[in-house]
Amino acid sequence: AVQYNQGDFFLSQKKHPGWPLVLAPFMSIVNSDNLLDYASTARILSIAISTITIIAMYVLARRFFDEKYSLVASCLFAFEPHLINNSTLGLSEPLFILAIILTSIFILQKNHSWYFYLSFLLAGIVWWIRVNGFITVVILSIIFFIVYKYPSKNFFKYLLCITLFIIIASPMLIQKYDQFGDPLYFQISDNYFIGDDMRHFSENTKDIQYSASDYIRDNGFAGFVERFGLTGFGNLASSLLKMLFPYLIVLVPFGILFSLRVFTQDKDYMKSIWILLLISLGSIVIPFSIASDMRFIYHTFPFLIILSTIAIQRIVKHGLSTFSFSEKQKNFCLVGIICVVIILSGVSSATFSISIPPSVEAIITS
Repeated sequence: AVQYNQGDFFLSQKKHPGWPLVLAPFMSIVNSDNLLDYASTARILSIAISTITIIAMYVLARRFFDEKYSLVASCLFAFEPHLINNSTLGLSEPLFILAIILTSIFILQKNHSWYFYLSFLLAGIVWWIRVNGFITVVILSIIFFIVYKYPSKNFFKYLLCITLFIIIASPMLIQKYDQFGDPLYFQISDNYFIGDDMRHFSENTKDIQYSASDYIRDNGFAGFVERFGLTGFGNLASSLLKMLFPYLIVLVPFGILFSLRVFTQDKDYMKSIWILLLISLGSIVIPFSIASDMRFIYHTFPFLIILSTIAIQRIVKHGLSTFSFSEKQKNFCLVGIICVVIILSGVSSATFSISIPPSVEAIITS
């Protein structure tokens, strides 16, 4: 961000430029010789973006619930301890999550025939922020034909959406081509299948090109599946369980169960949530075989919270076969749930040991 603020727009080989470009104007305001001042600015901005995202989460929840349960969903998001801790680190996740939520808000809007254009436009911005943002356009493409149906009627609109996505992403792709000779260049992908996380990020292996076919040649197809399939899936499942602690780990399983037969939610919208979750998590299996970092899947929190809120709505509003609540009891129950969420969030945030990422630690050391 400091580099961009000084007029040097040379792209990093390992990072996408979206978050630094957002930070750059604020760096000019700081104008300090102390790098910690710039780190503090990044943290303040990421906290502000996370706060704004609470409102966006409420708007997304309104696609599925009435005002009362949308407020519950936004509370589950606001007090999620992992997101609270992450928002204080000045990293790209808060902006990435906000952009993902906004793309979902605009694509899940049947009443406005032009909102999906904004969704694909934002998908281009998502790709600017994180390299795995490209998968967003794949997800939106599937959701587009689920929500709006009639492929023959909407195919021209879809082509226009893809054109908007390419236009937004093209400056980054052109510059990558000018710098590296490849518009899709990303240094880590050259040695992705080395299979060792320490060697993967080592300076000694940065110029090594080792593909999936090379790994299969040296270790066999069964070894490839075990290393980048089963290992990645196991690490992903373990990280996902840890990420759902302390309260989503109880709500999400019931939400999954109840979402299979929805009462009040739009069925097309629920299919969209499942597609988004399955593709997002499935696309991250191989990266998790290299490095089990929960930050890679933080962008799924809003949609896991939608599932969790379905569980709360089904139990409180509709009851079960053995019992049901009166209107007064429903309100007391919702207030009680939010209070429990706040308490668990506070306890978890207090007990979490927040480790500073190596990139931030290097800046502070400098």
